[in-house]
Order: sequence, then structure tokens, then C-alpha cells
Amino acid sequence: LRHHQLPLHVDARLNERKSGMDGLPVHAFNDQVKLDPLHFKTATGESFLEQMERVRSFLDELAARHPHGKILAVSHENPIIAALALSVPDASSVI
Repeated sequence: LRHHQLPLHVDARLNERKSGMDGLPVHAFNDQVKLDPLHFKTATGESFLEQMERVRSFLDELAARHPHGKILAVSHENPIIAALALSVPDASSVI
């Protein structure tokens, strides 16, 4: 990016979903999410719908700050799926 003189900005709203199950095997979280993909959350985690709102906040801010600009955003799998879910009438159709 430096030789293109492009600024790099890090934004936590593009972080992976907060599982609230740090230190446990990934399958422990995934097995529980399968029961209710949109709403499941642990006491210290976030639901997919909450993650969608976090990603929406980021995208809305970008659109307002750069209405005619080209943006490169790099993220993790779940925030990308959340962004896709924001573009369809039924979020459950993409998860």
C-alpha cells in the first residue's frame, strides 16, 4: 500500500464474530450455532444478527465518507457473510 500512497485503516467492526467461547474447540460453537444460526449467542458473545448490525455500521460509515470512492475492505469469513446477508431480504438464506 505504501508505494501507492494508500492509507491503511484497521476497524474492529470487521472482526470475526464474537463467539464468547474462546479457548474451546471451534466445533463446540459451530454445533450450537446450527440450532439457531441467526439468534444463537453465548452470554459474552454476539448473535449473527448483532454481527450484521456491526458490519452495517461499518458499511454505512464508508458509504457516507466515500460516496464516490473505491474501497478495499479485508475481513474474515463471518463478517463477509454478514455483509452478504445485508444485501438480501432474508438473512437466513445466506447462512
